[in-house]
Amino acid sequence: MITKMPQQDRVIDGTVSGSFGTRETVDGRVEASGTVDRLGYYLYGGKLRSDGLSPNNRSDLKNLYGKLHYELPVRGALTLSTLYTTKESGLNANISDQKHELVSSLALQLPLENRLTLDASLRTHQNDMDMFIVGLPFSPLTASEKDRSSGGSMKLSWLGESQLVVAGVDYDHVKVGLRGGLFPGEISEAANRIGLYVNDTITAGNFAITPSARFDWTGFGGNRFSPSFGITYALSENSLLRGYTARGYSLTSLNRADSTEKVWTSQLGFESGEIPYLWLKATLFRNDTWDVLSNESGAIVKERQLKQGGELELRTAPLFNTSLSTGYTYIHASGGNDGAAPQYMPEHTLKLGLRYRDPSQLQAQLTGYYIDWNTPTGRSGGILWDLHLGRTFELSDSGSVEIFGSLRNIFDNKQYLFALYKNTGRWAEVGVRCHF
Repeated sequence: MITKMPQQDRVIDGTVSGSFGTRETVDGRVEASGTVDRLGYYLYGGKLRSDGLSPNNRSDLKNLYGKLHYELPVRGALTLSTLYTTKESGLNANISDQKHELVSSLALQLPLENRLTLDASLRTHQNDMDMFIVGLPFSPLTASEKDRSSGGSMKLSWLGESQLVVAGVDYDHVKVGLRGGLFPGEISEAANRIGLYVNDTITAGNFAITPSARFDWTGFGGNRFSPSFGITYALSENSLLRGYTARGYSLTSLNRADSTEKVWTSQLGFESGEIPYLWLKATLFRNDTWDVLSNESGAIVKERQLKQGGELELRTAPLFNTSLSTGYTYIHASGGNDGAAPQYMPEHTLKLGLRYRDPSQLQAQLTGYYIDWNTPTGRSGGILWDLHLGRTFELSDSGSVEIFGSLRNIFDNKQYLFALYKNTGRWAEVGVRCHF
């Protein structure tokens, strides 16, 4: 999803960038944006190819994106956007696939009388995938999947003195077709989905209260009611308390009526900037998920999973052009018939950051990642450290050149779930970015 809007105060504004890295990794991008009279535009094209930073993991990705934004003569606006992506990759020595994706949307925003705003949109999505497998007893094996969806949305927003009410409807017609694979013939499924929702945000003194509800006709996964409730209390100008609880669902398979996972999620948090030069955020959460499809001894069964824990984020204000940040997540998970913690669920996750930026446009950033995987088949061997350096040279009032470089996984540490899919080792990249 690209939310960037056209540059409003110039006829043309553009960026060209390119980089080269380990294993013949090349990343090239071009973008242009501007506004002429009432019409704004944003255009983007990119290509990313690599022989594979991991063995037999080559990739070739190309994408094009365009957005046109037209301000209507009286009021309101029309926005047309289209994204096309094609990708070829080799998952290992015996498996390769090719994907093509096309996403388009047309949106209208129209202010009405009495503080009302109408938002309406039409959308389409096409996704085609072809896979080729060799080296197996039943090979060569080919399979193709075609996903199609089309639909639209409409919502009304009313903004009062201390209240914002949003009500709307979503509609999508989806179709999935699968041909080949282990089973001959073709499987095709289609469904119509309709969703109705209403959200209300009420401000009263230091409180902001947000009740909401949504009802979905999924077409094959049953009818689902999803309520939620949130509340925020401002302790001071720089501190607040917040709480949130909601029920939701996930459709995990189009052709299985029993594949609808349900979840009830709740969280309680605190944010503050009262301490000089420091911003902090703390959150406690509880996610209860049931009807999760699991494979036990070759049989598909449903199980319940409970994930509870907390998150802590800290970020300092720049001091001597340098700032620090850190984030930590703890998850206590249980589930299955014996209540044991599900495998492949990280218990501890840590992220560290150090950033420097001086008035001469020199930038440096050191980032560290650590995941403690709960699995006997994986490995959590040290923090993965990435270093990014860049320097910007202002050529004129309307142009600049940035030279940048990155060294990722500096110490070549290992963190992975399965030995077959190890994380990328140490690799480097250098590039240049021109803005005009």
